[in-house]
Amino acid sequence: MADEFIKGAKEEGHEIYKFDSTKAEVKNCIGCNAYAMGEKPCINKDDFAQLKENF
Repeated sequence: MADEFIKGAKEEGHEIYKFDSTKAEVKNCIGCNAYAMGEKPCINKDDFAQLKENF
């Protein structure tokens, strides 16, 4: 179903980045605000960095 959604979005000219969270390691946010404030990278060394690179 997700692939059909992506196909439709691409047909409408949208840029798509597919992130498979079932195969990624993403730790819980601890609320340190390092990422939110943009001053420092997230202290969790996980696959969330891939998402940040694409947005």
